[in-house]
Amino acid sequence: MTPSYVLIEENVANQIAEIRVRLDRLCAGLSPAQLNWQGDAGRQWSVGQCLDHVTRTTNLYGGPLETAIAVAPPAAGSGARPNWLGRAFIWAIEPPVRLKVPAPESVQPGSTLDPAIVRTEAEGALVSLQALAIRAVGVDAGRLRFANPFARGIRVFNVATGVLVMLAHTRRHLEQAERIRARPDFPSACS
Repeated sequence: MTPSYVLIEENVANQIAEIRVRLDRLCAGLSPAQLNWQGDAGRQWSVGQCLDHVTRTTNLYGGPLETAIAVAPPAAGSGARPNWLGRAFIWAIEPPVRLKVPAPESVQPGSTLDPAIVRTEAEGALVSLQALAIRAVGVDAGRLRFANPFARGIRVFNVATGVLVMLAHTRRHLEQAERIRARPDFPSACS
């Protein structure tokens, strides 16, 4: 299903619900060894690293969005949309991946991760993202811009884009983690 790129509460709630289902399925029964297994002799991220990266990115990206939303006057409307550059960026990062870019140092994942901690932190990031999105719906998120932490603080995107980028980014790395888990050389639970 292709997600909608309109920032309205129902749309965000549906996307978060779908992400939670995938996260639950992905994490079900993973041992610490499976969570931390890296394919291609360690050259690929593990399932845990994908989730840790999403959590770190959501937390870092969410801060400037929260700051912008906190000072914005309330607005009611029919939903905000990404600006044209935002639509292009979302399209590029939405699965299937069209653009591969190395993760900035600030959001590089840890190397050895605990399944319970990774899962709890990933769920916490989703809760924060959903709350942020609900607050963004109450302001003029199509006009309001935020200081993008990955663009040296430049206000490139509107707030609607920022929220929708985080959702697309999460789907991107969930798909990556699902591909890792589906590999024929992925360790069995008994390994």
